[in-house]
Amino acid sequence: MSASEQEQVKIEPQEEQLAVKVEDPAPPAQQQQQLTIPDLPKEVLHRILSMTTEQLSFTSRYRNLKSTALVAKAWRGPSQELLCRDAVFHSVATIQRWLESEACSRYPSERIEIDGRYGQVDAHSAEQVVARATGVRRLRLDFIRGISSRILTTPNLASECLIFTLALLRRQGEKDRRRARR
Repeated sequence: MSASEQEQVKIEPQEEQLAVKVEDPAPPAQQQQQLTIPDLPKEVLHRILSMTTEQLSFTSRYRNLKSTALVAKAWRGPSQELLCRDAVFHSVATIQRWLESEACSRYPSERIEIDGRYGQVDAHSAEQVVARATGVRRLRLDFIRGISSRILTTPNLASECLIFTLALLRRQGEKDRRRARR
C-alpha cells in the first residue's frame, strides 16, 4: 500500500467491532449526484420500454406506449419508435393521422397491418401507407378491395415481406372469388 493510500484508510474501533472507513477523495458535490430515469441513455430507455411491453396485447401495448411518450421529453422518442414499429390501421382517418405525423418518417415500421374488413380502408390509402413506411419486414393486407399488385414493387419492402404478402394476397383473392360465386 502506498503512502497516499495509507493516509486515506483509517481504522476506528467501535464497541466490539472493527470498522474500516475509506475516505473518498472526490468532493461531496460529486458524491451526491444521482442518475434519474430521464437521464438514462435513449438505448437503455428503449430496452426498458420494449421489455415491459413485449408481452402485452397490441391494444394494451399501444395504450401503454402512448402514455409513456407523455411521461418525460426523454421518453418520447423511444416510446414513439416502439409505437411505429408495429402499425395497425382499421380506418382511413387513422391512416391520415399516421401519414401526417412526423413519427412515420422518422421511425421504421417493421410490421404493418391494414384491415379493410368493414370497408373503412380503400386501396389508395393502403398504397400510401406502404409507399411512406420504411423498414417493412411484415405486411398484412386484409379485405382491401381493388388493391393492386404494384404495391409489392415498393422499394422499401424487405424481400421476406414479399413472400408473406403474396401468400396473403393469394388467399384474399380466393376468398373474394368464393364470395362472388355465392
